[in-house]
Amino acid sequence: GSLLGWLGCVPHPKDWLVVKPLCEDTQAAMGGLPLMRLTSHTLKSYDFPADNILIIENDQSCYSLPKMPNTIAISGGGKNVAWLFESCLLNKNLAYWGDIDADGFFILNKVRKYAPAITSIMMDRAVLELYQSQMVMENHTLALKELTLLTEQEYELYKSLNTGLFSGNRLEQEKIPLQYVQTQLQQWLELINDKE
Repeated sequence: GSLLGWLGCVPHPKDWLVVKPLCEDTQAAMGGLPLMRLTSHTLKSYDFPADNILIIENDQSCYSLPKMPNTIAISGGGKNVAWLFESCLLNKNLAYWGDIDADGFFILNKVRKYAPAITSIMMDRAVLELYQSQMVMENHTLALKELTLLTEQEYELYKSLNTGLFSGNRLEQEKIPLQYVQTQLQQWLELINDKE
């Protein structure tokens, strides 16, 4: 019954994701665009011209990423990660970086449903211990879910967020200094290179 339906218009997508090539070669292979928005439907069938894909929970963290060879970052999907299913990305080196909070671990668990071998980055106790002063307290109490696809260390950290062990129960990605982020991402790339 709507005018758009009557005109045969394609519905406006609600699942735009930010795609950012992180090196000049990858950017050139993607038409020279430094930043773009694509729908999850497009991501399912697009074969990205990079071997390393970094999936990030929040757009702001994606915008601030440093240059990285042979790497593309994708952000803004939040809990919408079903696009990974049957995606051309599954044959890439995948990493996920989210907030250290209940939602971040929930999303990581959900991502692993589609990409079991994905590596989590900067979602560990060492990061919390370094940047505990940047943590905040969310108003709600964490209702523990059985997140069976987390590693043992990830699940223990997830469970400990509301125990009072830390100064808060949430560390947002944006609160981690860029220099530390660069170091951790470089280590991820080095691990990939060592395996090849």
